[in-house]
Amino acid sequence: MADPIKIVCSLKRGCMELAEACADLENVTVTAVESEPESIGAEIEDADALVINNAFYTAELAAIVHDKAARLRWIQFYSTGYNNAEAHGIPKDVVLTNAGSVYAPPVAEHALALVLALVRRLPHMERERLRKHFNQLETASHLSTLRGATLLAVGFGGIGKSAAKRALAFDMRVIGVASREREDALAERVVGLDRLGEVLPGADVIILSLPLLDETAGVFGAAEFAAMKSSAVFVNVGRGALVDEGALIRALEERRIAGAGLDVYTTEPLPEDSPLWDLDNVIISPHVGGFGDPSTLGDLTAIGRDNVVRFVAGAPLINFLDIS
Repeated sequence: MADPIKIVCSLKRGCMELAEACADLENVTVTAVESEPESIGAEIEDADALVINNAFYTAELAAIVHDKAARLRWIQFYSTGYNNAEAHGIPKDVVLTNAGSVYAPPVAEHALALVLALVRRLPHMERERLRKHFNQLETASHLSTLRGATLLAVGFGGIGKSAAKRALAFDMRVIGVASREREDALAERVVGLDRLGEVLPGADVIILSLPLLDETAGVFGAAEFAAMKSSAVFVNVGRGALVDEGALIRALEERRIAGAGLDVYTTEPLPEDSPLWDLDNVIISPHVGGFGDPSTLGDLTAIGRDNVVRFVAGAPLINFLDIS
């Protein structure tokens, strides 16, 4: 008989579904615990695997995992991001996996919704509605279109590609920016991140969805915003720390770019004293881009079960992340 496998699961939602999906697997137990480090610490000593989100993998929890999880061999993130694992480390010989591109479709839809709202001046129209002010000519004079516009998808993984598919339906041109130059059917070209400065000036729309890594932190700063068209709109659905927020605020205040749609921020929740709240060329979205698709939980559960089966069999896990 195979040795029993204990999986500790700490998620706001998904542990019950994972347990049910693995109920037919012999000698596999999924134990749900609260997200507090002490609750996880109480169960982690004899655990073989940990299922959690990047946001919950804090420095405190990482220390507990390093000190107590002697049997741990695998950590499954139900999130796409994994920067906390990079920042705080995981024990040697522990495999890390994530959710892959599960969240890409709703995040891409959200990004395009922000783009359309900025290009078609929906925030301005809403302010006019509150004033009961019907001003067709003034409003129309500031409208633009996505037809023939150039999308620069900075980050050409799951989210960037999903955004590109949707952009093509609006007759946009698409240029991708990724870790390295390559060919892709969804883009006229995909350039390396080191060539960002070359392609920024030609972009009408920028959608940022890079992962947060040492080499991508602060990738958009004063120089990048200065290189953009004054008519360009900037959307960030990646991570707040990808952007120098002060430089972005100055660019928006001085109208060096037309507007920004933001779903992520340097500090979350966005502080009440942030100047972003008061800018009329900004749309504030409370980090909800990945929500709203009822199929997401099922997709996450399928990934979790697939990897549990692979883990039991000693097979390679899907969505493996190398953070060595």
